[in-house]
Amino acid sequence: MILKTYRERASLSQNELAVQAGLSASTISRVEKGERAPLRKRAQVMALAKALRLAQAETDVLLSAADLAPSAATELALHPRDETLFKIAQELEALRTDATVTPAQVRFVEETLLLVLRGARAALPQADLTSLPSGTPAKRRLSQEVRYLDDLLGDIIAGKSDDGRLPFTVLHAAARSPHWELKRRLSEALPALLQIDAAQTLSLIKTLRDDPPDPEWRTDIRRRVIEAIPALWQKRPQETAPLLRWRAGDEVYAALATLDALTEIDDAALSDAIQADLLAQVKDNRRSTVTLYAEVLAQCRVDPETAIRTIEQHRDDDDRLVRICMARPLYRLLPSKPAETLKMMRYTLRTSKSGRPVEHQNVRRAVSRHARQLVALMAGAYDESVLNLLHTLLADRDIHIRRAVCDALSALAEQFPPVALDLIETFLLQDKDRFVHERTWNALRYLVNRGSERAEALCAQMIEIA
Repeated sequence: MILKTYRERASLSQNELAVQAGLSASTISRVEKGERAPLRKRAQVMALAKALRLAQAETDVLLSAADLAPSAATELALHPRDETLFKIAQELEALRTDATVTPAQVRFVEETLLLVLRGARAALPQADLTSLPSGTPAKRRLSQEVRYLDDLLGDIIAGKSDDGRLPFTVLHAAARSPHWELKRRLSEALPALLQIDAAQTLSLIKTLRDDPPDPEWRTDIRRRVIEAIPALWQKRPQETAPLLRWRAGDEVYAALATLDALTEIDDAALSDAIQADLLAQVKDNRRSTVTLYAEVLAQCRVDPETAIRTIEQHRDDDDRLVRICMARPLYRLLPSKPAETLKMMRYTLRTSKSGRPVEHQNVRRAVSRHARQLVALMAGAYDESVLNLLHTLLADRDIHIRRAVCDALSALAEQFPPVALDLIETFLLQDKDRFVHERTWNALRYLVNRGSERAEALCAQMIEIA
């Protein structure tokens, strides 16, 4: 309501304000309608205040509505998620504005805080960090709502529901939630949910397809929904075209996902219509790259030799997006050209003499996005090459690459238990990421239930480490 009042007073449309503040019009619209939580990043709120030409007092009103400190406060741009620091900043601001507290007293508090911080810094090497001073565990657990959704989805997909129905009200609440991780997990479960109840899942897909662009993750949920459209095609082909068409707020990775989906669906008439519309909507500076990606996908399907040559020609392009587009379709070539494809994957994952990756993380992520395809090659003549690639991916500093490989860990545990256990012991037990922990624990549980004593020992070790 506050944002709408200021915008209308400034005689700006939602689109005009979005352009001036560097946000999307859909974000402005959803904030004003109360359909999403207020913007939480200080830079975004300050950009709105600048675009609206607000006075300091009005800026403070807008910041307060977003649970942010006043504009006159320290410019640390703290986010409410930095809970402890945010509370400290609020307490200091309360002291500064308290008429009964003198400036000298405020300075005494500030200097005392500095002394405490310097003392803590000196004590850190000997400190026991198994818990914070408040007693809060040092490692964040998954939120209760995420755990609940995981259990619910697991029961549904495993067919444990008595009457076979989806708890649709709960799932739709997750789809409308501002909680990114809830929506990510729900969107990744869409293909499995479609096999259970296509009509109910279609409604979830329609909600998530218009998920508002996130400041940090952009249109990542939309992209994941597009990746589920081939599964929808099998159930409701007449519903797919509107969901694949470009929508306001989509960005280039949604376009790439759409081309991938069209390749999976393999309907020439639909593909031609959607692709022509998509290329018309993509920004001019990205259109040639997206067109090249479409060409490579077509080559992967009908002429793998040409696809290999095209990828080799462009894999060192100055434009990072081009290099991403050359890495993305590699998994499609694994069945027909395994030796050449594994060689190009190794090239993409190469490191410098100092051991640092040569290629940007987004290009490396493209290699890891279909780790299950690598697992499928393990039983053949390329098992050693595949194992070396898995080692490289799990040793990568980028958490999204390690997570992507862990998504294939259950398949690896089912088909090649000794390999899975080796990877867990070498790389995953010590990994500090909580999602890697989840996937590792699930794989170990599976192997324990099948009588693996080594898996039981690793479970015990994992608990000791945690």
